[in-house]
Amino acid sequence: MIAIHLTQFGEPEKSLKVVDVPEPPAPTAGQALVQVEYAPLDHHDLLRGQVHQS
Repeated sequence: MIAIHLTQFGEPEKSLKVVDVPEPPAPTAGQALVQVEYAPLDHHDLLRGQVHQS
């Protein structure tokens, strides 16, 4: 499965990386597994990576 990870705080072109992550395990009783085709990034997502919060 492909994901975008925020690897460090800073400029988006340096801090966002496309990575392969393992598939999640099968859901157990009381859980659900939701398939997401895509999830957009907006300007606020990119700004969040630029500010280091203590």
